[in-house]
Amino acid sequence: MRRLWLAIPAMLLLLVILIVGLAVVVGGSAAQCGPDYTAYGPAGSTPIPSQLIPIYEQAAAKYNLGPEGWGYLAAINEVETDFGRNMSTSSAGAIGWMQFEPGTWQRYGQAVNHTGPPNPYDPWDAIFAAGDYLSASGAPGDWPAAIYTYNHASWYVDKVTQLAQQYLGAGGTTYVSDVTPAPAQTTTGATSPTSTERDPTSCQETTRGSEPVYIAPGAQAVILRDGQAAVPADAPAQVQAAIAAGNQIIDTPYLYGGGHSQPLTTIAASYDCSSAVSFLLHGGGLLSDQPEGSTELESYGDPGPGQWITVYANPTHTFVAIAGVEFDTSASGNPPTWQPPGSGPRWRPNPTGNLHDGLVYAVRHPPGL
Repeated sequence: MRRLWLAIPAMLLLLVILIVGLAVVVGGSAAQCGPDYTAYGPAGSTPIPSQLIPIYEQAAAKYNLGPEGWGYLAAINEVETDFGRNMSTSSAGAIGWMQFEPGTWQRYGQAVNHTGPPNPYDPWDAIFAAGDYLSASGAPGDWPAAIYTYNHASWYVDKVTQLAQQYLGAGGTTYVSDVTPAPAQTTTGATSPTSTERDPTSCQETTRGSEPVYIAPGAQAVILRDGQAAVPADAPAQVQAAIAAGNQIIDTPYLYGGGHSQPLTTIAASYDCSSAVSFLLHGGGLLSDQPEGSTELESYGDPGPGQWITVYANPTHTFVAIAGVEFDTSASGNPPTWQPPGSGPRWRPNPTGNLHDGLVYAVRHPPGL
């Protein structure tokens, strides 16, 4: 283990208190605050985590599911696992993001953007497999038949169809993260903000600089329209603080060696891959104040993937997956409208997106996370 710094700086501790206190205050209304990242559709529809939209769209395009395909994939994902929030094995033995029975997974499971066997708990693998399965079952020509094949119940067909039409009826294929925030409105009495009434100032605090910190419901980070990541309310405080730290440097450019000539307590003018990962880890109280190189990060923490944070490192590159999104300096895999553009520390929707380069990475994680 290399230089794990378990003492959280005083300013970080203050940030953690602010975040945790904010989550308690906003409670169940966390999804109502900050930039509007909820899915299009009638008031009360379940928010689609923004990082999943590109996966639905790409899977629908690959399997020729038509312009409505992404909405049906999203609806099935919502009904089956609440967008990955409940992936417990069903009574019939169905597993993973899209709840495939083992025999069906053996036929349709596929590895997307990574080497190794298909993983039903990887959203890319599972959603692409669902697209393939729906296509083989008659979609888009006969959506009811395809959905019935997926789950033999008429109520299921009705539920998925209703949800899909909610998403499709008001948003087309626009990324959820590209929704223009509604004007801030102040509520009074017992009235709570609705899906079209937001009070962004009621749920933001500041990090060490001037970047706002937003709370997203559940365990998944959500990438917002301006490129920031909203911290998941269910994540440990160290994870929330690490994401907040990453938000501070998302506008900085890439420069080889950038960020290595100064301690991580200050923001550099530019970053390379290892100094960017180091800054995020330091922000979570998981690394000392000195940047580490990618070779050093190969032996960071404990071996294997983490529950919340996974560091991928080899002698030439490193990136980190945290709460379902990726923090990387490579522009590879950016959705067409993702902001900020270009190379440099940025949040990406695919947590393992850079593995497609074919290189071998050491996989590490902070102890306990």
